[in-house]
Amino acid sequence: MANLSHIHISGQDAVKFLQGQLTCDINKISDQKPITAAHCNAKGRIVSLFDISHHNDGFQLLLPSELLLIAVANLKKYAIFSKVDIDTSEASIDDYDDWRLQRIRHNIPTVFTTTSEIFLPHYVNLLEHGGVSFTKGCYTGQEIIARMQHLGNIKRHMHYQKMESETCPQPGDNVYAKDKKVGDVVDAIKLGNTVEATVILSDSTQPSSISCSP
Repeated sequence: MANLSHIHISGQDAVKFLQGQLTCDINKISDQKPITAAHCNAKGRIVSLFDISHHNDGFQLLLPSELLLIAVANLKKYAIFSKVDIDTSEASIDDYDDWRLQRIRHNIPTVFTTTSEIFLPHYVNLLEHGGVSFTKGCYTGQEIIARMQHLGNIKRHMHYQKMESETCPQPGDNVYAKDKKVGDVVDAIKLGNTVEATVILSDSTQPSSISCSP
């Protein structure tokens, strides 16, 4: 099985359906650049995260294959009363680890099975990547996401980080500063003895002080 997959959304109600489910404004997707956006649960936590682009007469959503079943099941749960077709296919990519590494270096989040329903969009900087709309109307999780934004009490954000480690942390693992847990790994790739990672830290934590183990 390929490491990346596509979910294809098409049909008469494709735009309306996706507008009511995903965090981004579907009308702002261009042919030149996909948008990274999330499908959240009612509590505003990210169930699955995609790079969304136009495809034929609909849309294609790129995501890690390990999350495919969760993502499709969650989309189909809300598609019962919409005239949409949901299909899947393998995505062709030369180097999956390099794909992940480039996202890490550009501070772009990726969600896996171990981190599904854990993160809020604010924590993984999805707003900065244009993946959240506060003007398009209602979508699943929108009430919580908007409330958090308007209250202005977001005190955790994702950072790019280099750490020395003999082992590579996995998505969802803890990171530490002075033997105390201070955050969570979003994704990580090990190159030699160096780990390059995206990690969610409280705004009071100095990124230079963290490590993979206590």
